Amino acid sequence: MSYLLLKHGPVDLWMAKRQLRGWKRMEPTSSREPVPELVAFGMAVQFCRSGKPCFGLAVLLAFDTYMRIGEILGLQNKDVIVKGDIRLTSFPRDVVGGVLIKVAKTGRNQMVSVRDEITGRLLK
Repeated sequence: MSYLLLKHGPVDLWMAKRQLRGWKRMEPTSSREPVPELVAFGMAVQFCRSGKPCFGLAVLLAFDTYMRIGEILGLQNKDVIVKGDIRLTSFPRDVVGGVLIKVAKTGRNQMVSVRDEITGRLLK
């Protein structure tokens, strides 16, 4: 604050002007999927055709759960939750599976749900 007073006088509004410009946008920002669903399925199929089905499953899992690459690479068999597992009872009914993430960007020991039926079947 003292830097602003020394450099530009008592009031420096350049940052406020910049912030107001953001508020004046007519359309608010919206999130979108990283790739279209068909592209993700196509990538998974190509991995399976090239003899790397685990990579194909990783693409589908990352697409369905929005997991990051580091989270996918850190998965182990015991982290996967399938239908019939007692750990799945805490999820809503439409969930077909889940994944326990040990270390995520937003914290430790988090669970994400798998809602896509195909991905849930492939997790078994």
